[in-house]
Amino acid sequence: MTAWHQRCSDLVEDCLVRVGSGPVAASIEGGSGVWVAPGFVVTCAHLVPDGADSAVEVRWRDQVLRGTVTDQVPAEPGHLGLWAYPDLALVEVADPPEHPCAWLSESVPHDAAPLTAFGHSAKLGEGLRPAAVEGRFSGWHLFGHGRNWQFTGNEIAPGMSGGPVLDTRGGAVCAIVTTTVAEDTDRGGYLAPVAALRELPADRWRVLMGAHDRFHARDQRWGQLRGQQAAQDDRLDGPCGPLEEMELLGLLAELPAPDSATLQRLFAICTDDARPPVTPLLALRDVATTLWDVPAADPDRLLPLLRMTHELSLLHDGTRAGRELRDWTTILATRLNRLNELRTWRATRTATAAPRGVISLQIVPGYAKVDRYRLTMTVHGPDREPRRLYCDEEPRHTLAQVRQVAQDRLRDALCWLGGAASIEFVVPITLFDEPFDELVPTKPYTNLGRKYQVVLRDYDRSVDAEVRHDWLRRWHQLATVDGDVRWIVCTEALTAPEFSAELEQRPEVTVVALTRRPSSVAAVEELLRVALDAGVPVAVWRRDTCAEHDTGAVVAPCSGQQFREAITASLTATAGLPERVRLLRNRTAGHQPSQSDIHCRGTVLLWDDPGRAEPLAPVLEPDDRTDEEARTAW
Repeated sequence: MTAWHQRCSDLVEDCLVRVGSGPVAASIEGGSGVWVAPGFVVTCAHLVPDGADSAVEVRWRDQVLRGTVTDQVPAEPGHLGLWAYPDLALVEVADPPEHPCAWLSESVPHDAAPLTAFGHSAKLGEGLRPAAVEGRFSGWHLFGHGRNWQFTGNEIAPGMSGGPVLDTRGGAVCAIVTTTVAEDTDRGGYLAPVAALRELPADRWRVLMGAHDRFHARDQRWGQLRGQQAAQDDRLDGPCGPLEEMELLGLLAELPAPDSATLQRLFAICTDDARPPVTPLLALRDVATTLWDVPAADPDRLLPLLRMTHELSLLHDGTRAGRELRDWTTILATRLNRLNELRTWRATRTATAAPRGVISLQIVPGYAKVDRYRLTMTVHGPDREPRRLYCDEEPRHTLAQVRQVAQDRLRDALCWLGGAASIEFVVPITLFDEPFDELVPTKPYTNLGRKYQVVLRDYDRSVDAEVRHDWLRRWHQLATVDGDVRWIVCTEALTAPEFSAELEQRPEVTVVALTRRPSSVAAVEELLRVALDAGVPVAVWRRDTCAEHDTGAVVAPCSGQQFREAITASLTATAGLPERVRLLRNRTAGHQPSQSDIHCRGTVLLWDDPGRAEPLAPVLEPDDRTDEEARTAW
């Protein structure tokens, strides 16, 4: 036995426990188990015949602990009293002490791979005492609906059932001892692979493996030992090393569990292979472990695993786990010389792991009474038909009242979408400077624009069929090659006809950016209107004037120029711009924002997808006549 193998064996032995339905301290009955997560022991179903919710005793070191069987698979013996595949049970220990946990692997050993089985044996007449026997993997045997592995070359003694089996090359527990073939012989026994734990209820398996992964992200003894072996063999099982693997799985375990459809979409985004994964995807760890050895079809593209971690870091950006995932991705990409590919992927991808719904609020003034507004709110779920949650029959509210009604109704809409939402305000240009993103519909410590992607859309263009062709053309340009940014600066000297002529010659312009708010100068607002009528789908500005140009006390750089310099980096790639603006709003509101971020306070984004334009209900004027006058007119 090598020194490395001995250290691995010591780790496994310290995770070994005795399990029995009676007092295990003095009994020679019972069997074995193994700590796999804080407070959780895996053992054999046949060792806990009273089934789920039954009490068991667990002995670890010199401590006798109380445990409860949470799951038993199968629930009872089958033909001839034999327990079919997988013959596993999960025990939860009440008030567990601080203890180690075995590192589990679902990998299948190669033929004749060396294994070490751990358990308890009474062979020397001193009751059940810890024992370890070396053997080898020698195939499998179909029993029930699953495959039990076969362990040969040594004796599996009574009392070893439920004990862990170490893959001595991989440095991981790969199986659980279930039964012996024949006592007092070297014919070995049968093992349940770690993958058989998937026979537990899916929610229980996710809880168990999540706790397992979080433990090993903190306690790095297994990772360091496996890393030493990988370094000596000059090999890595996949793109990342053992410590990197454990760190990643720990980060994934901190994230909310996506549903099956979302896991499938994430896998499809990250792999170039159209074939579905062989193993059902129950959790994010499944997507990661499936992608360990999947290479990118094009060597110039990002590795599938890096794609996955980037997508998740983007989806959870703004959270601790999201930031740590982003750092993990950057470090691994640097080590693998894939940093340039990662930068390209980050510039062209948006969060797609969990589809968002869209809440659309249309705010339109009346034709005669321009100080009254009509509010319509529609929710577009990712997998549902649009649902209209609110609609005024006529322009009845003041602008302040509209803001209050919108704020109240947004709570319902956000709950309906479970918080996975983008919000768009479809308003005329006269309302572009209204701080809709600063509404506070839910938590008092944040606002709408910091919590969600909040954008404006142009109501006037949505009802003008004449501009639709140019609008669609420039949006297509934006979706394929980004396009160009045209700045309207504080000292812009072009007239509206001159600017219109320029845009007709530049179909590649997809973004206009303003160094001051549109309403601050009539000429600036007019140029923005020209750009929107020319089909430009994206515009960005800050909700401030340029104080220096307003007062005539111009210094270089002025406030508008400082905004331009601060925001330019965010405009180099338009994909994902709504999310970048959301994060920018949070940075400007955070503790000690950078000077660059301070210049971007009040950033407003118009993001106008022509494919999302919907038929608009006619605006009706309030009827000021009496009921009698109305009936007479009718």
